[in-house]
Order: sequence, then structure tokens, then C-alpha cells
Amino acid sequence: MKQLIFLFFFMSLAGLTSAQYYKNNTVAGTPPTLGNWSDAYNTQSATLVPAKAPYSAIVDVNGNIYFSDDQGLIKKVDKATGAITRVAGGGTFSGTLANGQLATNTLLVAIRQLAFDANGDIVFAEQTSNAGFGFLRKLNLTTNRLETVIGGGSDPFGTLSNTVKLNSVYGVAVNTFTNNIYFSEHGAHVVRVYNPTTGSVTVVAGVVNDLEGYNISQENVTATTIKLDTPKGLAIDALGNIYVADDGQDNIRKIDTNGLITKIAGNALSGYSASDEGNLANNAQLQDPFGVAVDKYGNVFIPDKGNSLIRKIDTQGKIWTIAGLVQNGAITS
Repeated sequence: MKQLIFLFFFMSLAGLTSAQYYKNNTVAGTPPTLGNWSDAYNTQSATLVPAKAPYSAIVDVNGNIYFSDDQGLIKKVDKATGAITRVAGGGTFSGTLANGQLATNTLLVAIRQLAFDANGDIVFAEQTSNAGFGFLRKLNLTTNRLETVIGGGSDPFGTLSNTVKLNSVYGVAVNTFTNNIYFSEHGAHVVRVYNPTTGSVTVVAGVVNDLEGYNISQENVTATTIKLDTPKGLAIDALGNIYVADDGQDNIRKIDTNGLITKIAGNALSGYSASDEGNLANNAQLQDPFGVAVDKYGNVFIPDKGNSLIRKIDTQGKIWTIAGLVQNGAITS
């Protein structure tokens, strides 16, 4: 359990230098202790404050860490001091009423993946207590106010940000060259893109409200013609390729800049095999890969949740376990 809590932490730090990949240092929380947040913790050392199921973490250009947790909060760990503060959630304004409010006055529910946009603000996915509903939000770090990017619409097939209804939004990734925001809806089984200039929302992978198991005919075809199954974490590399953790199919997909989709990891069999280590990721077993990250060198990282492992796909397409315990081919807790 302790390893799982910090899986997404590690994944979101994938922009660090390669020498830092294999360091496993606690920067927030008091494992294995869980605990609810209190504002009495504000400005205390982050390693003395209990955390509760962190989901996603990102690091800004100054080394400050922002992370979401299972209490509907976003917290900041200051690089210089190591102090932790609550920067969003924990207030009273929720749903559509949260728009424009000070972020610490808003009541957020289930915050999933975080990402920085081109301006250095935080874009994140929020699932709400209403089944099949959600918001794409932005935390403006200059004004400390929350902005609703998408949410509150009623049309699951909508093509404008003020009309589309989100269904269990989860993953978020921003192309910092165009500032377009990509997001996954694991309830609708699609990945969409929001264009902030035009306000348009377009499906880039999957078919709305339809799912299907993987088959070889889905290789190297237009991503909007195939069906995903519960897509979750997203990432974008330096060339603009999009990576999708297709959780329900236990694989990782790549959408290139021409809109063609291919599988880069997973063999449709849920589990783990020691013989996969150092061999092609496309032939390897994964189990509940709920996230994905890519570094500046093109290495891809996967929190293999069901196996309690972190896996790396190198630039030759080979897979390696780089965190978690595997002994004699068996996974240990």
C-alpha cells in the first residue's frame, strides 16, 4: 500500500535528470501513517505532515512540488523550505459556484491528474460526487483563483466547452507550444482536446460512450476510429505525441502527430511475468496501468498499479521494472 501511494508521485517527476530517477525519497507525508489535513499544518515541514492517498504531483521550474490527494485538496511543498501549504480545496464553493473563487475557498471532490499549462498555471481534472460528471479546472497561481475550463454542460457529444458534459474526467496533459489541453474521460472512454483560442472540444481518440477490447486491427489507424476502455493517465512528449494509459485494456497507447494510434506496451493479458524484463514492452503483461509519463529523452514510465511496480520503457521499446519488489519472478507487497 505504501508503494502505491507514491506511484503517481514518482511518475510526475519524470522530467528530472536520469541520475535522479532511481532515488526514492519521501518529500511529503509520514508513511505508512494516513491522516486528514488540518490548516494547523500550513507552513510545517511536509515530511512531518500525514498525507492521504496522493494522486498526482507536478514540479515547477523552481522545484516546488504541487500534489493532489484523496481529500479534494491541492498542496504545495516549497523547494527552499520544505514547508507544505494548502493551495486549493477545503472551502465551501463547489460545482459551478467554484468558478472565479479564491482556490482555498472552493470545495473540490476527487482531484485526479495535474498539469502545468504554457503560463505556468495548473490545469486539473475533478470528478464530482455526481456519478458521470466532472470538471476541467485551472488554478491561476498569480491570482490564486479557480477557473472552470469545462464543466456544467449537458451534451456528452458536445463540441464547445460550455455545452459538453464530462464523464469521469481523469487524465490531463497540456501541449505547452499550443496550450491545447488534452484530457481523458474514463467514463466516456475517450480522449478529447480543448482549444482555448476557439473554445472547441474535439475527440482525438476513442468513441464516446463505447468501449471494446484490444485487437490487432487497431494498430496504426486513425485514433478516432478505435475504441478505448477506461482511459486514464495522459502524457505528451517533446514532439507532440500523446500517450494514453488504456487502463481497462492493460496497455499503453501512443497517438502520433498525424492522429494515428499504436500500442507501445501490454499484451492484453493482465498480470506480471519475470520473462518480460528487458524485452519488448509490446509483449509484456501489465495490470491496471493507471498513469503514464514521458521524459525529455523519450523514455516512458508506467505506474503498474495492479503489480505495485513502476515500469520503464526505454527508447528501444524494452520494458524494465525500476521500482517495487519482484523476487524470483513473484511480486511481493
